[in-house]
Amino acid sequence: MKIAFYHELHKGGARRGTNEFAKQLKNRGNLVDLYTIDPIIKEEKEFYVNRYSYKFIPKKWMGRNPRVRLYKDTIELFKLFILNRKIAKDINRRKYDLVYVTASQFIESPFILNFINSPTFFYCNDPYYRIIYEPELFKDKNLNFFKIKYEQVNRIIRKNLDRWNISRANYIISISKFTRDMFAKVYGKKGDIVYCGVDTTHFVPKDLSKEYDLLFIGSYDFLDGYSFFQEVVGEMKSNPKTRTILFENEWLSDKELLETYNKSRVFVSVSYREPLGLVPMEVMCCEIPVVAVDEAGHKETIINNKTGYLLKRDAKLFAKKIDYLLNHNEILMQMGRNARRIMVEKWDWSVKGKELENYLFEKVKQHKNKTIRQ
Repeated sequence: MKIAFYHELHKGGARRGTNEFAKQLKNRGNLVDLYTIDPIIKEEKEFYVNRYSYKFIPKKWMGRNPRVRLYKDTIELFKLFILNRKIAKDINRRKYDLVYVTASQFIESPFILNFINSPTFFYCNDPYYRIIYEPELFKDKNLNFFKIKYEQVNRIIRKNLDRWNISRANYIISISKFTRDMFAKVYGKKGDIVYCGVDTTHFVPKDLSKEYDLLFIGSYDFLDGYSFFQEVVGEMKSNPKTRTILFENEWLSDKELLETYNKSRVFVSVSYREPLGLVPMEVMCCEIPVVAVDEAGHKETIINNKTGYLLKRDAKLFAKKIDYLLNHNEILMQMGRNARRIMVEKWDWSVKGKELENYLFEKVKQHKNKTIRQ
């Protein structure tokens, strides 16, 4: 098949998953090209046959600058719309069998979905655009009346744009059961599930000394649960050595991540409504157990009492369980071995890549047959 991938993703798990899917499809003999607005795509050479980058430089907004905020919510979005239309023309001209589209860091479902002639597949990493569908994210009581009204109107506009774009996708693919169900609840469209995988040949256990009792990876964003992680550490009796990697402060390569994983004893995953969780999966490949919140995607990748613990969001309970695990090394090691075995058997990229190829091939075939009948 001849496949175009399009994304507006920043660096992170979603982008890594997208690239790995592309690599799997390419390795199976498909022609896979990348279209993106990110000018830095040198590192993605191995994943695609051809790469096309389009210039788009968003303004940085750090708060307290209403002019920049207004620009980003109006002119910048319009420029993105025009650029997406231009990219779609290039994609249409090259006549692909299908176009695989992932989320935008600017407006969840990209504008490009409106202009593609080939069958479009929107891969849904998150169940919806959180900033406009979760009211609790808008809770700054110190805002004045004008700013509150501006935010409310802006979210209504973005919600309508998001729904308009997503309605043009021919097929929806969800990263997990949780994502599929929440997406259907919000948009009224129930997609199919094709799980991401994990590179079990790169993320492997290594004989390194354990420098950290606990590892946390995320950001300062409260959705990643960093403040809760700090609460957990504060409740622990064992005074653990912790390693926190916050994206705002540092970014590690896969090689550096592998080393960090293997120097850790326990990984703590406490993000809110995690769609799936690529990092916990990578950690488990390295025979590191995961202690996570018993919700959303964690339920689909972590087996309670076998590869880690799934717990309600209670700092004292987390502290007690982690203390227990750190003080019972044999249980900790057995959980790690279980985790590695299950990741290799069920979650390897070769398995998930084949599942995606079969899914895409069947849907494109159905789409062609349907078009012929019409």
